[in-house]
Amino acid sequence: MMKSVTVSTEYSYNEERRYTTADNPYNIDLWKEMRKRWLVFGVLGAIALAVISPRLGASGGPLHAEYLCWVPSSVIFFGAGARLRRPRAPAKALRLAAATALHAHVAAPALAVCAVTVFSAALHGPVINGALLSSVGSGCSWLSLALAPRAALPAAASYTASLLATPLSALLLCGRTSIPPLSEVLSTTMRTLIPFTFGCATTPIRQEFAVRLAALALVYAECCERLNAAEGGLLAGDVLATLLVEVCWLALSAGACAAYARWWGAAGARLIALVAVPKALDQGWGAAAACRLPALARLPAALAAPAQALLLAALHAHGDDCDDHDDLPF
Repeated sequence: MMKSVTVSTEYSYNEERRYTTADNPYNIDLWKEMRKRWLVFGVLGAIALAVISPRLGASGGPLHAEYLCWVPSSVIFFGAGARLRRPRAPAKALRLAAATALHAHVAAPALAVCAVTVFSAALHGPVINGALLSSVGSGCSWLSLALAPRAALPAAASYTASLLATPLSALLLCGRTSIPPLSEVLSTTMRTLIPFTFGCATTPIRQEFAVRLAALALVYAECCERLNAAEGGLLAGDVLATLLVEVCWLALSAGACAAYARWWGAAGARLIALVAVPKALDQGWGAAAACRLPALARLPAALAAPAQALLLAALHAHGDDCDDHDDLPF
């Protein structure tokens, strides 16, 4: 007797997901972001080391930073020379350099006056004078070139304009002025022009990591120098107000550069900010030296050094995310 066997076949279907999960913008790879913005964390570390022991990295300290700083400075200017390009649009490049000098020596001091006026009731007279003097002077060219190797022409224009603007600012604010001594001019030439020229004579090479490490070393040395000079004026009642003034001034100066995007594009506006916003340490002939300020008046410069380094590191990290570098005329 035969038995009939019924075979039933069941088909299973994988139910497709009805909804497609979109990429969540808040899903951030923390390690990737830290690697991308390592320079910001490096600046924070350099500032922390300078705050712990400012005497260590100041001139005349155990590290003798006044001599060791020649090495990272030469690395930065050599790298800038090696990355130098012939301007694609010379006329536009000159206009961009002129706009950078005008912002550094006209717009930035005017914005500093506005910031000091707003907070004048909470500041002592020496702090007000120090805040105004910290907004004038030559640009911090090594910091600008470390973050923007194409900034050689705007940085040179800003430094050249400072040779006239700095004595005039000192005369206006203090009633007396000073001129750069020959020894300072020769020292600046040896630390900047000579390695820059050697860099121009070499083939273009990519050495961003070494250049930015050198910039971190100089950030540490400059923070140590400024904090050590203002050590006698670090009064708790003035630090918060002075820090607020400096942060507001730097934010205003950098934010005002966004207006240049209408004429120069986003890359040009960012380049102007990288060159025009930072101010260099007074080397003994600038406005602060001519005015002979007390220790309390050096507090704004001591707080401006880490603030401008952090601000420019953040601008640089944002610029790495953009692909608009080819909009520059050089």
